[in-house]
Amino acid sequence: NIAVCYTPVTKWQRSNQFQMDKVKSHLTFFGLTFLSTRKGAWVIGRVVDRGLPLDMMMMTRARDLFYWLLPRALLNLILERILNQRFDHKLYGLQPVHRILDQHVVINDDLPGRILLGDLAMKSNVQKFQGSTVFFDDGTVEEKIDAVILCTGYDYKFPFLPTSLSSGSDGDLKLYRRIFPPSLERPTLAILGLFQNNGPIMPAVELQARWASRVIAGLNHLPPAEKMVKSIEKDVQANLKSYSSPKLAALQVDHIPYIDSIAKEVGVRPNIAWLLLKDPAVGLRVFFGPCSPYQFRLNGPGHWSGARQAILTQWDRVAKPMKTRSIPEPSSFGLISWLGLSGGAALIFALLAMQFIPLFLNSD
Repeated sequence: NIAVCYTPVTKWQRSNQFQMDKVKSHLTFFGLTFLSTRKGAWVIGRVVDRGLPLDMMMMTRARDLFYWLLPRALLNLILERILNQRFDHKLYGLQPVHRILDQHVVINDDLPGRILLGDLAMKSNVQKFQGSTVFFDDGTVEEKIDAVILCTGYDYKFPFLPTSLSSGSDGDLKLYRRIFPPSLERPTLAILGLFQNNGPIMPAVELQARWASRVIAGLNHLPPAEKMVKSIEKDVQANLKSYSSPKLAALQVDHIPYIDSIAKEVGVRPNIAWLLLKDPAVGLRVFFGPCSPYQFRLNGPGHWSGARQAILTQWDRVAKPMKTRSIPEPSSFGLISWLGLSGGAALIFALLAMQFIPLFLNSD
């Protein structure tokens, strides 16, 4: 059995991720699957260095600051080299036409292995279908195709909402900070999760919910509608540098700056400088460690007395589920052992020098 997974149009960038998930689920049933793509994609696994989770390793304030300081062209080069060290995207037929920071990466652990095993073959864009034959725009043809899966993504619409909340010919829903429609007279509606970020979505949605509940309850207040509209337009213009579609550009947010901005509205954004002075153990972990939701429970509305301890022990909880087999610790190699080894090496070097230096001098 042979299948073709075809993605002619990407309506929402997250459909790239769904595309890969569909391919993975169907590889079990088909002998060979062709994955047709117009533009390719950068692919990263959920598991990174030392087998640790991607989001906890990558989503740190220190790394975010480092990325912000580097020129975009240099950062593109560094990140692409890192991904190509895992597997060569060009060799595997995945090399995209865009730079890594210009579109969202695809998160998938199985794709390179499936290509390497021959279960999956990358193909260019589909030109046409003729019966059970597929013609690709690079001139290649594949016959006896049993199934075609159209991974076209999806569009989002809200037909149950008043048309006054939408704007543009496609009925796009404009949202202030990706939550509030600015055209409402009173903030009685909040839409959560309608954004595309470069990090885990649930921590951001949690903060959205905390802010929305306070706004609806009257504890926080939104700026005038004119300011909200200008803020939306500013965000879209900034994102249009990478996303040609205004609708896609309106969805994009940078994970840590975005959740920090929402946390500031709620009154729970951590003060890193103060933490480093007052509680260095926590401050260092907040800055260099994972940007986890615990950080937004240290103070302010909804603070949690256990947040500090949770931050200090979060890596213990990552390791806990994997410690299902008792492995003895290797024997320690202490300072005295190192000194003894260094002294022995120095003695051997001295003896060799005493042996060969006279021979070298006599040879003259």
